[in-house]
Amino acid sequence: MTSDQFNNRIRVTAATSGTFYGVPMKAGDKYTVAGNGQEGHAGVGGPARKAKLNNPQGVTTDHAGNILLISGSRLLLVAAATGSFYGQKMTTGHIYRLAGTGLGQDIGNGIPATEASLDSNGQVTVDHFGNVILSCSSEIRMVAARSGTYYGVAVKAGDIYTIAGNGSMKFSGDGGPPLNAGVQPFALAVDQAGDVLLINGTRVRAIPARSGTLYGVPVTAGDIYTIAGTGQVGYSGDGGPALKAPMDPTGLALDSAGNLYLVDQLSFRLRRVSF
Repeated sequence: MTSDQFNNRIRVTAATSGTFYGVPMKAGDKYTVAGNGQEGHAGVGGPARKAKLNNPQGVTTDHAGNILLISGSRLLLVAAATGSFYGQKMTTGHIYRLAGTGLGQDIGNGIPATEASLDSNGQVTVDHFGNVILSCSSEIRMVAARSGTYYGVAVKAGDIYTIAGNGSMKFSGDGGPPLNAGVQPFALAVDQAGDVLLINGTRVRAIPARSGTLYGVPVTAGDIYTIAGTGQVGYSGDGGPALKAPMDPTGLALDSAGNLYLVDQLSFRLRRVSF
């Protein structure tokens, strides 16, 4: 699945033949599943292939196979099946707005996500509970898949919540509650244990799901910690503690064992932090 950003479409290559997102497909062929090629915001609630998109980014799927994407300053979903998701009733192959009014500011906490505004930088992922995690300019926000308590916050399905960030992009708050921390998040990932990982400037930080040791750092569940990077741009420290390694990370990923991989932009290297 790819975001054909400048053509304002979301496209998939079928792994098997069948009908997916309301589109009949043949294995190995490529298909548009959202976007009519025109830039804009229109068609929400109807067939996804007839909708206008606005430079779509951050495309991923949730546990139900629904496609999630950032379009302009909105979070959209293309339904994989007919049912109820994130507090909304949906139809296979149709597109829906999960969050964002189009204003382009981070406004609204603990309210229906469709009533909140987003200042998203195009990064979106899904945690192992099924909640949608969004990277915004100075916050990490979450659209709850179901009601419960996550990251120390009591939530209601379909509502949006800030789970990290005090509104300042100035780095602060290590070892304390994420809501008291200054963050400037970019790339996001959630590991199999439920730890949230983010690139924060020239550091990688984590919000651990469990107390213990995470990438060699003693942690308390629910607080925020730097796990890699010194805060300085550079390249050194291979073979030593990740906290003593200068870096300029721009992307991250995890393998099945929990090892962390970083795209170190200025050094033209892929680096690994062992779990």
